[in-house]
Amino acid sequence: MPDAVSGDGGLFHGIFFRYFVKLINDHSVDYSDRKKFHEYITRCATVMATQGINPNTMLYGGRWRKAPADNEKVGLTPHLTGCMLMEAMCVLQPL
Repeated sequence: MPDAVSGDGGLFHGIFFRYFVKLINDHSVDYSDRKKFHEYITRCATVMATQGINPNTMLYGGRWRKAPADNEKVGLTPHLTGCMLMEAMCVLQPL
């Protein structure tokens, strides 16, 4: 997924994750597809958590592989995406 540091793109990613996890948890979806999707969302969350969140401020600025600087302002919509992705990981069911 591309970086989105502002505007609607930042929020769209979060909305996508919120509904994507519902698809992954739907047992009527083919297992092989659910497995691929499960790996994808887990990889996104891992990259964001390990590289995209500033450990001092706990802010996510919309770049997957680069955390915002301590004094960098971040947009609300990209930060909400980070929150929504972490929320999705909380409701993601094991395969």
